[in-house]
Amino acid sequence: MGVVAKLKPGVSLATAQAEMDGIARRQAERYPETNRGREIRVVPLREQMAGGARNGVLLLSAGTAMLLLVASANVAALLLARWSAPNVVRNPSRSSAVGRSPFRRRWYHGPLRRRRRPAGSAGRCFDMRTRLRAAALAAVVPMGFATAVAGQTALRTPDGQPNLQGVWDFRTMTPLQRPEDQERTFLTEEEAAAAEAAANARRAALLEPSEVRTELLPAGGTGAERGRRVGGYNDFWLDYGTNVIEDRRTSLIIDPPDGRLPPLTPAGERLRQIGSLAEDLPIERPVRVRSAGTGADAPEDRGLAERCLVGFNSGPPMMPSGYNNNMQLFQTRGHVVILNEMVHDARIIPLDGRPHLPESVRQWMGDSRGRWEGDTLVVETTNLSELTGSFDPSAMQAIGTGLTVTLTERFTRVDADTLLYEYTVDDPAIFTRPFTVAVPMRRNDEPMFEYACHEGNYGLLNILSGARAEEAEQ
Repeated sequence: MGVVAKLKPGVSLATAQAEMDGIARRQAERYPETNRGREIRVVPLREQMAGGARNGVLLLSAGTAMLLLVASANVAALLLARWSAPNVVRNPSRSSAVGRSPFRRRWYHGPLRRRRRPAGSAGRCFDMRTRLRAAALAAVVPMGFATAVAGQTALRTPDGQPNLQGVWDFRTMTPLQRPEDQERTFLTEEEAAAAEAAANARRAALLEPSEVRTELLPAGGTGAERGRRVGGYNDFWLDYGTNVIEDRRTSLIIDPPDGRLPPLTPAGERLRQIGSLAEDLPIERPVRVRSAGTGADAPEDRGLAERCLVGFNSGPPMMPSGYNNNMQLFQTRGHVVILNEMVHDARIIPLDGRPHLPESVRQWMGDSRGRWEGDTLVVETTNLSELTGSFDPSAMQAIGTGLTVTLTERFTRVDADTLLYEYTVDDPAIFTRPFTVAVPMRRNDEPMFEYACHEGNYGLLNILSGARAEEAEQ
């Protein structure tokens, strides 16, 4: 039996095959009489359709390309020969009579020693070197020129700016900071392949059916154990990356060179908050972490993302996280809009050089101003709120406040499928030096839907109402 399906954006054939292997294994265990020894293979549709004719099609395509190349070479040789021949004035006296020098048009594209044809002869003159140049150019023109022009046209807006529009996926398994036990800047190909295979195997294992229970787990417990008994999303709802970034760098941080966050100032150490998804840890208000909390006395005890105020990966700056790792970018001549899937936050960024808002006006996502530097869109953001962190290394950590940070983001279209996102965090009150992060984003052909966070936020209501119910029982 054959089934045609479309892979989810960002899912590789290896990941799909690992999931199919898990399904086949479970079917064999449950129905051994009919499914033992059966397998499910994931095959690209083009290979399935081409079948045994694939090599013949490739050979025919190569022959056609060679034929076109030879024809282009001949045409280019004739055209270049015509353009490169000298223009000979046949009657110098007539030229002088109308005020032109008889030598005005006696110039040559080739070497000065080239012999001209006798006066009165017809035709054009070109030597063997011209033929060789024509043949060389002809090999480049039909393939390279057409491809370059098409690519440049597709990657430009009507007003000539780089086209950055589209939905962009920034999932990756490459960590923000280089692991402390990793000394090298880049993984080898073998190490990267092994890491991706392990991630795919881990995803496949997590997608296995959960333990079948007929009774509820016992209530109670304290701390992290209590949190684990309640449970959360299983892996079906998560969307972590299973691939390292293309250059196999061991960290998203590219500066400092060690791939680590720079040391904190005393103020940075004092204003650092660390939370947990398994239990509530002591955090002094205001709670600036995105996905954690410190109690249930009021909404202000919960993280900013739990309250649907900002997304846990939307920033700014944007940070790969557990799911909803997509953003959509829109362009006009005078504005750029960055719309994050999490939690459908949008930044409307003017490009007309206007100044930032007054320092007293603070916003959850700051005040952004953009400009073009060559083919790179540069966005500078200030005026973040004191209720947000200067930088969030993860959804459970917040460092400093938004009062003193300047964020500079850079968006560069590398090719049709890649948008390079770089940002520099400069906050001398919190970090001892600026640092820069680079996250390649991949084009996503799927539409992005609204993440209706407030409308579906039953979790926050249940946390608070559950705490009130416990208080009533005491």
